[in-house]
Amino acid sequence: MEQISTVLECRRRLALPLLAAGVFAVGTEGLVFAGLLPDLAADLGVSLGAAGQVTTVFALAYALAAPVLSMLTESWRPRSTLLCGFALFTAGNVLTASALSLGLMLCWRVLTAAGASLITPTSTLLAAGIATPQKRGRAISVVMTGLTLATAAGAPLGTLIGGRYGWRAAIWAITGLGVLAAAAIAAGVPALPGRPRRGLRARLQPLGVPVIRRVLAVTLIGFVAVYLFYAYVSVVYAPLTGDAGVLAAILLVIGLAGVAGNLIAGALTDRFGARWVVTAALLITATAVLAAGMAGSSRALALITAGIYGIAAWSITGPQQHRLLAADTAHTGLPVALNSSAMYLAISIAGALGGALARSGHWPILAAAALAALVAAGLSARTGDYSASNSQL
Repeated sequence: MEQISTVLECRRRLALPLLAAGVFAVGTEGLVFAGLLPDLAADLGVSLGAAGQVTTVFALAYALAAPVLSMLTESWRPRSTLLCGFALFTAGNVLTASALSLGLMLCWRVLTAAGASLITPTSTLLAAGIATPQKRGRAISVVMTGLTLATAAGAPLGTLIGGRYGWRAAIWAITGLGVLAAAAIAAGVPALPGRPRRGLRARLQPLGVPVIRRVLAVTLIGFVAVYLFYAYVSVVYAPLTGDAGVLAAILLVIGLAGVAGNLIAGALTDRFGARWVVTAALLITATAVLAAGMAGSSRALALITAGIYGIAAWSITGPQQHRLLAADTAHTGLPVALNSSAMYLAISIAGALGGALARSGHWPILAAAALAALVAAGLSARTGDYSASNSQL
């Protein structure tokens, strides 16, 4: 019996990096087009602004699909849900890479986003189900490392492939990565049971919990701050980013710092609780983005502020999901899906808001990002981690 228990424990530990690999593929998909837009626009014969809609459509489709598909697949085994997500993700990417017009491509981006919206939330739920309660924060952080690695390596590598072989080659590479991740998950992730079937009212029950609504608001506002800075990092460090090598170094530092911050946040959440980890991360994010505005032409200050921002900004996701899982006493999985929706909705809001503010330079962007981070921090501080006694707060 002890030997069987050891084998099961090893398999569970192996499952976490496999889930992270799947999240890495999704994260790379969501970020890579930023570096492919010029080639995409030229190939399809459209403007850069029109080509940029591939990112907007993906983000909005993801935000809308995540909660709907979460409820539709509630009773499925999580591993089956994941594999269905990868099937949609792969089909969408194959069709995207083969698209001959922007209109068709936008349709296939919706299909890809639907698959992606099943993968990330389900991976989080699986990580939480596999781990013991005392190690849940760390388990979630391991899976979310896939997103931070996508920022540090996946998107830059995809851009490099696209620059050398064309944007379609980059999408084919992500397709292959998704297929490999799906195969590994099918072989290495335990087949945990699905949740019981329930009516619509029961499925929507978590939306009646004030703590859940507030935590989701923190995610939305906080990630507007995070992505305002990240999406317009070339504007923030404008005196330096004329040199592509410096911009690449800044993005690499943000990505690597994000990996470290994500893992540190998981351990701190298990020890101190998610509330104060998220609040502190948001306060540090606000400080870092304002400090970045004073970097000027100093490469050292730019790299330092980028590193601090990366650690803090990517310390938010895992603890937020931990808070939602604790508050979702009905175990519907809906709050985690809505958390992913809030993140992608924040990307769309940040893109639109930053585009308007960028005309006036970097300070309006930084001021808006810092203000959003402070508002989210204040809301987080007033929102306690869920317990039976505070469920109505």
